[in-house]
This record gives sequence, C-alpha cells and structure tokens, in this order.
Amino acid sequence: MQDFHSKLPTYDNNKLTIYCKVTPDGVKRYSDGGVAKQNKYLLDVLPKLYIIDAKRTLTRLHDELIHTKHNDEIDEIKQNVCLFDKSRPCHDCFQCIGVIRNKTPDEMTLHESVKLVQYKLYSNNLKEYTDMVNAYFKQNYGQDHIIQYNYDFDVEALLAIKTVAKKHHQ
Repeated sequence: MQDFHSKLPTYDNNKLTIYCKVTPDGVKRYSDGGVAKQNKYLLDVLPKLYIIDAKRTLTRLHDELIHTKHNDEIDEIKQNVCLFDKSRPCHDCFQCIGVIRNKTPDEMTLHESVKLVQYKLYSNNLKEYTDMVNAYFKQNYGQDHIIQYNYDFDVEALLAIKTVAKKHHQ
C-alpha cells in the first residue's frame, strides 16, 4: 500500500481522481491533481477501453485478448524460435515432430500446434515438389547446391479473428 500511495499520492478514501489533458497535437497527459503534470502510473490503474465503431471493428480488442492469453507463446511463434532451444531460431528441421506426435491435441501448446501445421503443409505438398526440382537441378547443374523452399508462415494472419454478427435461431 505504501508503494501504491507513493505512485498515486492523491489516492484517498478509496477514490482516485484522474484528469486527462489532450493537446492540439493529440498528446495525452494524465494527472491525478498532484504536483506532477504527468503521472505515468495512472495508465496502470486505468481500465482499457475499447471503442466499437459503426463498422464493428474489433481488431484491437481481439488482439489484446489473444496476446493476453498466450503472450509468451505468440512471441515465440512470431520470433520463430526452436521448440527445444528458445535461444536458437527454428530452421524447420522438424525434429520436434516426434515429440509433438506423442501428445493429444489438448496437451499441445499453441507453438507446437503451429509447428505441426507447418510440418503437415511441408510434408504433404512441398516435399515431393522439392525432391523433383532438386533431382532436375542436380542432373543439370551438379551437386554443389540444392533448392530449398520455406513457407513464410504469417502468424499475424493466422491469429486474425473476423467478427460476424449472425441472427440467433432458437
């Protein structure tokens, strides 16, 4: 409570008055009536507000909900780190698939589920094509190089949620 009062000195009797001043440039300054013109701790206690516009755009709310629920995992997916060693980038070697296959869907993490989808896409479609291209490449150009294809897995598009208002049938 001491720390709280030191950061929000005008808090009294379970009340905190917050002032917001917006400059013509759109810069917002939050104050609680204390000495400081800007109290950075006020944003920590203010609830987040989401405005749903006429187009029913809920992107910001959805993004916040998804990132709150799976923040670390989403960061790992976006950074494309190895499932076994988070300090290394993933090179799509798919050595993790053996471990993932031994799990039920409920046991899998979000990161493991994404890796499984990547593996299925690669092994079902791209592997045969890659093998064929490399056979012709080797035949025509020698053995020094191979052709490799990688999916550019768009995590943002994968996590995008579309909202649809539907009439409820009873």
